[in-house]
Amino acid sequence: MKEFKAEQVNAGLFLFYEVFNMKIKKWIDASEAIEAYEKNIEKIIDDRRRAEKEALRVDPITSRKDIEKVKRYLLKKDERYHLIFVLGINTGLRISDIVSLKVKQIYKKEYIYVKEQKTGKPNKIIINDSAMEAIDEYCYDLSKEDYLFPSQKGKYLKEKTVYKELKKAFKKCRLRGNFGTHTLRKTHAWHVNDVAGLEMAQWALNHDNQSDTLKYLGIQQKALDKVIGGLNL
Repeated sequence: MKEFKAEQVNAGLFLFYEVFNMKIKKWIDASEAIEAYEKNIEKIIDDRRRAEKEALRVDPITSRKDIEKVKRYLLKKDERYHLIFVLGINTGLRISDIVSLKVKQIYKKEYIYVKEQKTGKPNKIIINDSAMEAIDEYCYDLSKEDYLFPSQKGKYLKEKTVYKELKKAFKKCRLRGNFGTHTLRKTHAWHVNDVAGLEMAQWALNHDNQSDTLKYLGIQQKALDKVIGGLNL
């Protein structure tokens, strides 16, 4: 049997120790990466659930007089939020899709084409006269490659920032109800439903079925309340 010198044995043990440590470290790193990924997925799911709950809780602005009041206030306060508001109530796009728009996507265009961030579905929305006027006034001196609503960090405004500013505006305008960023999309759908019916509202929201639209607009609950309220058995 071959004999090894002490130096060789020590070197071998050191090498084994290093390899063992590397394996352990890789295993720990992999475990931590998996754990971080799972936490991130959980956070995304929780955020989405919170957003969906908020969407159901907030109210639309049903009065055109109140809409004009908010538009006037925001135009004086900050033209960025004025355009966000106008786009939201006229296109029905979610705030996440509005804030990430670039100038070239809407300036001098007839339609807005987006891939919805929440659903991944494509959407095509006509730019009506009200939105077009606000876009032209806002974009005339901007570069086509610019984000429509740039932030100080060089990208675009965060949804949370928009939420805070819109909440302030609704409060300043003394609107009655519970309002948030989803108010814009819900206002759009409410007025489409009022003018053209539920099927059109479903298309405007890019929903897959009318039950989602009924739930989103709160029509389901109101209809049920009316039926049960009138039973009086």
